[in-house]
Amino acid sequence: MKKLLAILVSAAMIFALAATSFAGEAAPTWADYQQYLIDTAGSNAPDLQEFIDQVMAIESWEALDQTVSPWDQMFTTIGLSTWEEFAQGIVKEAQVPSGENMGGGDSAEGESAEGESPEDSAEAPAEDAAPAEGESAEGGAEGESAGDSAGESKSDEDLMPLQNEEDGSALPPILETSFTGTKLAYPRFASYVNEDVAADINDDVSWHNGAIYFDGAEHTIEGKNIIMNTTADGKDTNDFSGLGAAVLTAGAGTKVNIINSNIETTGVAKLAVFTDNGGVTVIKGSTLKTNSGTIYEGYMSTADQAVMVAPPWVLGLGGPACNTRTSNIMGNYSVVATADSTFVAGGWGALSTDSGSNMHMVVANCDVEVIDSGYGAYTIGQSTEDYYGVRENVSTYVNIMTGGVATYASYVGGTVLPVEQYAGEVNEYGTGINGTVVAEIVSDKVAEGEVVPSVLNSANFGFMCHSNGSDGWNIVNVLEGTEVNTGDAIFLVKKVNSIFNVDGAVLNSANGTILQIIDNDDDYVGLDMAATWGEDNGYGHANGSHMPTFNSTFHEEAGYANEWAVNETPVENNWTSELNITNANVVGDVWNSSGYVGSNPATTLTVNIGEGASLTGLISAGAFSHVIKDAKVNDGDWSEAAALGHVTNIVNSNGKNIVNVNVAAGAVWNVTADCAIDALTVAEGGQVVVAEGVTLTVAGAPYDAAAVAPAPEAPAAPEAPEAPAAPAAEASDDDVAAYQAYLYEFIQAECAVNDSMTEEQLPEFYACIDALNFNQFPGDMFFGGYFVNGNAMTFDEFIASK
Repeated sequence: MKKLLAILVSAAMIFALAATSFAGEAAPTWADYQQYLIDTAGSNAPDLQEFIDQVMAIESWEALDQTVSPWDQMFTTIGLSTWEEFAQGIVKEAQVPSGENMGGGDSAEGESAEGESPEDSAEAPAEDAAPAEGESAEGGAEGESAGDSAGESKSDEDLMPLQNEEDGSALPPILETSFTGTKLAYPRFASYVNEDVAADINDDVSWHNGAIYFDGAEHTIEGKNIIMNTTADGKDTNDFSGLGAAVLTAGAGTKVNIINSNIETTGVAKLAVFTDNGGVTVIKGSTLKTNSGTIYEGYMSTADQAVMVAPPWVLGLGGPACNTRTSNIMGNYSVVATADSTFVAGGWGALSTDSGSNMHMVVANCDVEVIDSGYGAYTIGQSTEDYYGVRENVSTYVNIMTGGVATYASYVGGTVLPVEQYAGEVNEYGTGINGTVVAEIVSDKVAEGEVVPSVLNSANFGFMCHSNGSDGWNIVNVLEGTEVNTGDAIFLVKKVNSIFNVDGAVLNSANGTILQIIDNDDDYVGLDMAATWGEDNGYGHANGSHMPTFNSTFHEEAGYANEWAVNETPVENNWTSELNITNANVVGDVWNSSGYVGSNPATTLTVNIGEGASLTGLISAGAFSHVIKDAKVNDGDWSEAAALGHVTNIVNSNGKNIVNVNVAAGAVWNVTADCAIDALTVAEGGQVVVAEGVTLTVAGAPYDAAAVAPAPEAPAAPEAPEAPAAPAAEASDDDVAAYQAYLYEFIQAECAVNDSMTEEQLPEFYACIDALNFNQFPGDMFFGGYFVNGNAMTFDEFIASK
């Protein structure tokens, strides 16, 4: 330990952090605070090596946020000052016996060291301290006697919050130090930290947690009931930090299995499960339900995660019950995997990812429901979300996309799904690849070989894309065995990069809209820059201002966007959307009504009607008009937020909302109404059928419907060329060249018939061949997959035939 301390002091010297004592005359510096921690904690400091690593990683002390110390989380457990206290001149001394290491996970953080009475701890409240919200004057939870909640019995003092240094009153259980940028302080949580839940939990105190795990170990909660029905109004809960969550999993190496259990919470932002900072949560055969609460008076719609307890109404979400999520994932590389489970949210969201990057969620044979305004899933931070055999019933969105990949498909009984944790390597879309398998999910309730489809029902929209990073993408894969039923658009895009792949799926839109692109109606709402609301509850906001706070009204002029919002200075296109349809018969309209409002750049849309597909409906550039032109929200009730996103369209090209359509061989576009596009490509064997009386305009000129005749039948496939004469015993360079020529001719013959490979792919094919070791031709697997019906020979077969 002395050696470690010496290393730590050396690290301080490397950074030229002078060992100064705290002086009242000058403002304290980070160097002062670091030296104070070293001197006061000494050999009692929890996890010195982690502290050293953090010190070594800091390059500029001046650039650090001067409100929260990155080490408060570690050191408040032994009674040291936080940075804020230190800056105010409040200097504490360690209250841990010499040699006692509080960072080893042997006792719950926030509890007294073993053998020490609570009165001896610097964290214990004064005798006359006011009780925490929801506690009786005697210190116990209302309606409970001490020890009635889950697991091992805890004393009242263990659950009490910290003291106010000025008057000795109990501080509210505010959030204090950082986990993923949102504030979190474990010592202020009433919970069972790093202890497996030994009995049912029944706790009605709003800010209490049920179980917290962040020790880098694996834990299991099996066959338990965790019931936390409270009157939480959002003042002391936060589902961006996990404050008030029933189960919290966090940190690399930490894994929690929730098996055959029931978790139910009631209250604003009272999560059932929170997963953060690389933690892994596995949920099987369980039911998780979160019931809404009533938000405290004066709360305003904000995106400030430190205080946000309901979704910003500019998402088109709102209402008195829209304030609870069931599961939330945050931080880099966090993972949730679940099978045979049910997720129910009163309103806001059921399965969510939030601040972080490259998270992974795998869901198999599960039921997802959102009762009031809300979404089934949220995809952000280039996360990957895989849904197999999911039955979803929601009021507003199947999924809100703000950067990442969401895939929906059937689940086949007996299939074991590997669950990967990504560690930084990403593909061209910024999404994690080549991860480490940290869990495997298989349904115990689906018979071997039984196919369970995904059925996604939404009263309003399917997938809404409204944001992503400058180089990020939203990718939605709706695959075979998936049925999407919506009241409005299946896909709703607001000025972002998006790709929608529909392969073998069924899409049903009640209002007949498959894809709708509009300018982001966030721009209508805007921010209330003068908003100062709520008391400063210790969240670190000066004057109670919580920004960004959104204005409370939405207004749009009469008529369509081309009449009232024409951009006089065209904005260059910098957004791209694709709709790719294969093996599906889609009925509905596709609109690109972007490039009108404010500084919104237009989107370039490409629609590919591919192999085995048809689209019956219009595809067109357009101008939009909201169905409801005015909406106003009030404190606690954002129900009129539903006005956003619902539009009608007229055909209109503004020169920037580009639409390109490609029809593959064997595919059909049945044009049912007037429309205008910029480019149309029809492969031989593809068809464009324009209904009588309908005008299709391409690049400003009418497309003559009479001239559009069914494409001639494709010619019969030529026979594969014979292989050249056999050479000597061993394969030579000539053999390789002959095999290349054979495959080239074979590919050309096949492409002419079924478009399995295009000419544009041949250079990539040759590049692959040039790099091969021809002891065995690696391309055989590729060609076997594409040309199994064409009987293309493998390299070995080719040589043997000579």
